[in-house]
Amino acid sequence: MTERNQNERVKVCFEKALEKDPKNPEFTSGWAISNYRLDFWPAQQNAVDSLKQAIRMSPNSPYVKVLLALKLEMNQENQGKELVEEALREAPGETDVLRSAARFYYKTHDKDRAIQLLSQALELLPNNAYVYYYIGCFYRSKVLQIDSRRETSQNENREQLLKQAIYYLKKAEETKEMIKDSCSYLAHLYVLAEQYKEADYYFQKGFKKELTPGLKQLLHLRYGNFQFFQMKCEDKAIHQYLEGVKIRQKTKPKEKMTNKLRFIAERRRSQNGFDSKALHILAFLQELNKESQQAAKVSERGQDSERPVFSPSLHEGGNEQ
Repeated sequence: MTERNQNERVKVCFEKALEKDPKNPEFTSGWAISNYRLDFWPAQQNAVDSLKQAIRMSPNSPYVKVLLALKLEMNQENQGKELVEEALREAPGETDVLRSAARFYYKTHDKDRAIQLLSQALELLPNNAYVYYYIGCFYRSKVLQIDSRRETSQNENREQLLKQAIYYLKKAEETKEMIKDSCSYLAHLYVLAEQYKEADYYFQKGFKKELTPGLKQLLHLRYGNFQFFQMKCEDKAIHQYLEGVKIRQKTKPKEKMTNKLRFIAERRRSQNGFDSKALHILAFLQELNKESQQAAKVSERGQDSERPVFSPSLHEGGNEQ
């Protein structure tokens, strides 16, 4: 049973309980929480209303307050922050509140506060791989932000942040190897730290995991870039890009790998018109493009066959009642 199906069943159970006891605050909170978990961003109004109703019926519900803060629109950030801080005062040692509050502060671009709250949660959950993982991800995000802005004045701070990101993601990977992104992130961080042996180790470990097609494409892209830019091994980079492009899923990483392959092939062919590898890449990309066009036509024909055929009266008798 999927997590979504499980939450749907939980929601139905609480709805049935509320039919018998509509003023029960615990049933209302349970229903609101299950409604929250079934909802996606942007939040539907009924999910927001259900959380507000739960708080009205049970004002001392810190976890529900944080969930409501997470569902509020960005222009209601101040209201959300008040709810989160109130929840933290009411339940300073409740791990669900700490973790959800950290999510709120990450969403509102206060990574330091988010890390602080997760560090508090880690004291209560010292073996929780996901807490380690998210702390590592938040530190990684801070490193990438410095790099994107090219803030050379932050170099010393960057090194510390990089070490912290690696430390927490390694702890997450050592605690629970099932987390799919941890190896890919670690490999990339080791590349940034110019520790290429360790980077290669985590790339290889990442490929051994059960990954979704999209995540596998991203890993091929990152490993290909590592081989191309850091290891200066164009043949290995080409192999990674080709393997990633072969995966039948249209994603941004696949588009990037296709463009990289075309660039490499055109450059090689400009140097040698008979370069066998360049000709092979171009032939492969041409065949791939044909397959994509055929698949698009098949999909379009399928959609046409599913379209309803309207009777002439619907078009021609528009004024008839």
